[in-house]
Amino acid sequence: TYKRDLFLFLYSILTSISWFILAKGHAYVHTHLNFVLWYIPFIPICIYIISDTVWYVFSFVRKGPKTFAK
Repeated sequence: TYKRDLFLFLYSILTSISWFILAKGHAYVHTHLNFVLWYIPFIPICIYIISDTVWYVFSFVRKGPKTFAK
């Protein structure tokens, strides 16, 4: 699942950064929209990755290392 999380993270950050690189002039004009581009893909995916990691750690602690040793 770490590959999926890494892909989601890279995809979300690249889509947000592409606005500033590919549409630099347009982003300069619409500064009131720039923060939205970070909130829509990047922040929810980061929250998902963090919560998924916390869930994995708690399930590991609760079930013990024998479950994940296979």
